[in-house]
Amino acid sequence: FDWYVSFLGDVDGRAAAAVLAAIHDDCVVQVNDSLPAFSKAAIARGLELYYDAFEKVEHEVLNIYGSDQNFAAELLCHYTPLNGERATIPAAVIYDRDASGLLISIRLYISAGSIFEAFTSTAR
Repeated sequence: FDWYVSFLGDVDGRAAAAVLAAIHDDCVVQVNDSLPAFSKAAIARGLELYYDAFEKVEHEVLNIYGSDQNFAAELLCHYTPLNGERATIPAAVIYDRDASGLLISIRLYISAGSIFEAFTSTAR
């Protein structure tokens, strides 16, 4: 799962190009019960909105279950919102990758309230 730790490092470092390079053109991303984002273009827009919603994020991996191609991760997401008040929020994410290693499905379950509001309401 070294690639996954690197992927999270790219997410945390706001390296959008590297994050998108790990995602298949037809990837589907769904956050909680919001409508899924279909396609890399929609995901790129959602990622932009995600980064605009806070100052900093750090992902702490607690557990990973499954294989390198299909797995679930339990995380603590340490956010520093724009107001500077740090918040730690638990999350569970289910990932599927194709034979070449690109992400084809990401399902994120998190209760982040106002931190995620912009992302979940417009990444459609």
